[in-house]
Amino acid sequence: MKNLTIEEIVFSLDKYDPEEISISIDRADFKAAPPYIDITIKIASIDEMYEQKWKIHAIDYLAGNISGTESFWMDLKKDHPLLWEYNDLQASLYFNGIPDNFYMLYWDMCEIHASAFGPYYGVEKYLNREIAFEELMRSNYGLLANGPKRLLIEFAECLKRQGVKSTIINERKPIFWNGQRIVSELRNPSLLLIGESYIIANIFRPES
Repeated sequence: MKNLTIEEIVFSLDKYDPEEISISIDRADFKAAPPYIDITIKIASIDEMYEQKWKIHAIDYLAGNISGTESFWMDLKKDHPLLWEYNDLQASLYFNGIPDNFYMLYWDMCEIHASAFGPYYGVEKYLNREIAFEELMRSNYGLLANGPKRLLIEFAECLKRQGVKSTIINERKPIFWNGQRIVSELRNPSLLLIGESYIIANIFRPES
């Protein structure tokens, strides 16, 4: 089989029912130059059955996490909350006031986070972890979260519903390691999703 683009591989799976697809990540090396993952795609449908192995190079790799579970779908995104760390301004969310219901506030924030980030990581990634959540909120004032501005705006709405004022300050460009040095800039990378695994890079270059 000729080498396909990552877009062609993803598109080729669209014609199958998810139950007919099995994708396993056999190996991942994010320290290689360039980083890569080895995957095996198996198709088992009424009309055809085949297995294809791919090595997918992640050019200008930024981040990734491999779940180790078998998957039944694969997608490529240019717009997704997992990319906000690179393509959205980062900021800090401060609150002033005590919420009417601590548990409902935390629940609402978890729901918002889960609807955006799914199983890839929890709300704790952005919350102030220097102090327990309830203790922090009882202090009447403080830093609630650091993270992408788009997420903090939604958190601020949760605070508002609980009668708490908030301010988003310290807007800044994302800071991250680009593989060679720490940079502060807005990027527009791509996101490769394989079930509960993800990889963020500028370019994905498959070879069979």
